[in-house]
Amino acid sequence: MLFRSSIVRLDPGPAGSGAGRTGGPATVAAPQVIATGFRNPWRISFDAAGDLWVGDVGASDWEEVDVLWAGPVGLEAGADFGWPIEEGAHCLAGIVCPSEGLRGPVAEYGHGPGTGCAVVGGAVYRGFRVPALRGDYVFGDYCTGRILAIPADASANAPATPLEVGRSVGGVAGFGVAPDGELYVA
Repeated sequence: MLFRSSIVRLDPGPAGSGAGRTGGPATVAAPQVIATGFRNPWRISFDAAGDLWVGDVGASDWEEVDVLWAGPVGLEAGADFGWPIEEGAHCLAGIVCPSEGLRGPVAEYGHGPGTGCAVVGGAVYRGFRVPALRGDYVFGDYCTGRILAIPADASANAPATPLEVGRSVGGVAGFGVAPDGELYVA
């Protein structure tokens, strides 16, 4: 059986306070559910603009990067990113693919020799040491150690092709952001 992963908001306030429960629209299962339709969201991060970036590990063919955009009243909520109907922007084999109401990825890459097999979400680069990456979303692949980047203004209507900007010695496990905006990879 296939299960659909979700991203939920936690209530860090005192019991019964309702703090942090500004949740999604009535179309989601609970007000704490921000988005559904992920297979395996592996590392999420908020940008300074308030956008929520998600690296979503695919099943067999495609890795994807998804975004929930910040708006004037906070993070948009209620998006369905398509799993188990789609993997990336592609229908799963043998499934009729009604993509109406599903949100596509802002970037994807296929599995294959040297390309990768498990996306690791990163962060939007706000440092100054690598000017060419400033404002790009930087992420990686666990299997190959590839470090990739896409413009932070990519959209599901025009998904970006990830550009390889480096490689780690081993697989990429995660990213950290320093107070000065520089990124670190583990």
